[in-house]
Amino acid sequence: MPDRSREDELNICIMDALSEIVKRAAAFGQGLAQALGLSVSDLVGLHKLEEPMTMKELGQQMHCDPSFVTLVTNGLEKRGLARRETCDRVRRIKHVTLTAEGASMRERLESEFATRMPWASALDIGERECLLAVLRKMIAAADAAAAAHHESPGYVPAGGPATTGGDPAL
Repeated sequence: MPDRSREDELNICIMDALSEIVKRAAAFGQGLAQALGLSVSDLVGLHKLEEPMTMKELGQQMHCDPSFVTLVTNGLEKRGLARRETCDRVRRIKHVTLTAEGASMRERLESEFATRMPWASALDIGERECLLAVLRKMIAAADAAAAAHHESPGYVPAGGPATTGGDPAL
């Protein structure tokens, strides 16, 4: 195996560390969802529904296709956490709105994530601000690279990882 440069080694270590933190956050989310009788997708939907939005907007926020948004919305409605409302101006457009119970559940979830994620206890406020700035900078760079190659954000080349069937948490 050829010797790696210090830069290559550092990039691999960063990738491994990011992978591990995402894996741990996902495991926490799965456990929390299970404890509340929800799916991980329901958690993502609740998190993204900070304010009423169209089904299309929710799909964009969740990075999934329309049929999956319908599945998530159906699940949230079934549990009494959200409701679909027809737009007054354009009858074919549906808005998704959290119910009072859904808003309460969203607050509870946000609080759990805000206090139990590793960065909440391991980093002080300044370090978290720095981490957020670095993460946003990396996202912007990835989006710019995708645009330069005429790809959509999150593009995976042929032969890349398998899709998750629309579940953004997997």
